[in-house]
Order: sequence, then structure tokens, then C-alpha cells
Amino acid sequence: AKKADIVLLRPGERTIFVIETKKIANNGRLTYNISPFSLDVIKQAKGYAKELKTDYYATFNGKYFVAFKIIQPDSDFDEPIISLEILNFTDFCSNLLKLISNIIKNQIKPIQYEDLYSNLLKSYLD
Repeated sequence: AKKADIVLLRPGERTIFVIETKKIANNGRLTYNISPFSLDVIKQAKGYAKELKTDYYATFNGKYFVAFKIIQPDSDFDEPIISLEILNFTDFCSNLLKLISNIIKNQIKPIQYEDLYSNLLKSYLD
């Protein structure tokens, strides 16, 4: 059986966040099947979140991070909470737990759809 790539747990082993990661191909080109905006990737991450009984999940390919909250359990995906282009991977990793904490505490401002679509388009042009 497949398993989630990254699972963040609270004390007592309760899952709070699931991250599905994808790797960019060796030639450096982003392909649809590993895009964090891909419906297949989002469905996979959401499936793991539901299986592990958490409302929060994200997709990530090293360049883009997209986080979601399950609003409609029976749909294939939910609207993103946040979409980030990762400019400095080390800084992103250093701040990831704080970012996830802010997402769960609803301290992230609502996503600006022009930012989401800008990141989506850029992900296919890279």
C-alpha cells in the first residue's frame, strides 16, 4: 500500500498535516504529473489526509508548495489555502513548521487567486 510522504504528528501520534511530495524530472522540466497543481497529485494527498484523519494536506515539488483544508470530504480536491513559490529551499524548510502552525490556526490570509494562477502558469513555463 502507498503511504504519505511526510506526516506531521502531534504528541500521542495524532496526524495534523500530510504533505505529498513529487520530484522534478532530471532534465529540470516540470511535468504535469508532478505538479502540485495536478488534480491527480491533489487527490492523492487528500486521500492520505482522509485516511490519516486530518483536515490539512499539501502538495510540494521542491519549487511550489500548495496547502489545502478538507471542506468537502467527497470531492476530489478543495480550494487551496495558500500557494507558494519556493525561492530559497533552506529558508522554506526552516519556516515550514511555523507555516503549517499558522495554517492550522487559520492565521493565513485568504489566498489571492491571481497569485495562485500566476504560480500555476509559472510552474508550467519553468
